[in-house]
Amino acid sequence: MKKSFNIQDAYLNKIRKNKIPVYVQIRNDRTFEGYITAFDNYSILLKEVSGSNPILIFKHSISYIFPTKEVENIQNLGEE
Repeated sequence: MKKSFNIQDAYLNKIRKNKIPVYVQIRNDRTFEGYITAFDNYSILLKEVSGSNPILIFKHSISYIFPTKEVENIQNLGEE
């Protein structure tokens, strides 16, 4: 049985694998800068650039995730 494509997982995984720094803004307008080290259906583990401990951010609280550099081959996410 073929697994259905999930663009969110593909996008986050590409950012994680390539160690692309991101800005994560949550709903209260607080912004974190760091590297996504892990994620699941409900949360993202972010290693802050300026901090030593990772931050667990629940996905329902995220307004947006903005990579600090270009994510290459973004149009081919579904082919990986």
